[in-house]
Amino acid sequence: MALDNVINFNGALAETTFPELRECNFTAKHGPLNYMPEGFDQPVELPKSIAQVVYRTDTGQPLGKTGGRYGIAQNTDVQNVLVEALERALPSNYLRDIELQESVSDNGGFSKFTYTFPSAAEPIRQLRDATGYQADRYADKHKETWLNMSFSMINSFNGLTPLILQNEVIDVSCTNSLTTGYMDTSKMRHSTKIDPSMFTDWITEQAGNFKQRIDVFNQWACRSITPQQAEDTLKAA
Repeated sequence: MALDNVINFNGALAETTFPELRECNFTAKHGPLNYMPEGFDQPVELPKSIAQVVYRTDTGQPLGKTGGRYGIAQNTDVQNVLVEALERALPSNYLRDIELQESVSDNGGFSKFTYTFPSAAEPIRQLRDATGYQADRYADKHKETWLNMSFSMINSFNGLTPLILQNEVIDVSCTNSLTTGYMDTSKMRHSTKIDPSMFTDWITEQAGNFKQRIDVFNQWACRSITPQQAEDTLKAA
C-alpha cells in the first residue's frame, strides 16, 4: 500500500503521544575482536569476516558477536518508523493514553518493546451460559469484553534472531483472564542493507485492518461464523 494513499488523521497534533523508550533507548556499534596467539607479545585483530563484537555506545557493554555481513538495526530507528507510520494510519482518538512495556536481557543484547492502545479497544459481546455460548439466548445472557491492539518490536544484536515486528489483537474473554487473540508478524534479516523503513507498509496495513478484525471477533463471539472461518478471515485480513 503506497503511503500517498494513506489519510493522515493526525496532521494537527502538536507532538507525539507515544511514550519514549528508556530501557531500549541505546545505540549499538561494531568493533574489532582481538586474540593473543601463544608466543606473541601483541594481540592480533580478528578479521571482521570471521567475527566482530557488537557493543553499546553508552556503556561499552558487549551485546553479541557477529560475522562481517551482519547489519545492526537500532531500536530507536525501528521505534521512529513504527511511531511515524501509526501516527499517519490511526485516528487521533486511538493515540491517547498509549502504554509502553519494555524488556531487555544480556545488557540489551535482546530487546523488546510493546505499545498498547487502550483507547482503541472495542467491545466484543460474548454470548454465554453454563453450557457455553448460545446465540438464541443473546437477549438473556451476555458479557462484553474488549478487543485491544498492540505493536511490538523484538530485536537482538548477536545474530540469533531476525528483527521482528508483531501486531496483536487480544480479547479478554472470561473472568479468569483467559484470553484469545490473533497475531501477525513481519521479520527482517540482519543483513548489511537492513532498513527498518521497509516495515512501513506492513505497519500501515495492520493498523488499517483493526476494524475488520473487530467485526470478525464479534461474529465469532455470536457463533455466526465457526472458529475455522474466523481464523481464515483473520489470516486474510
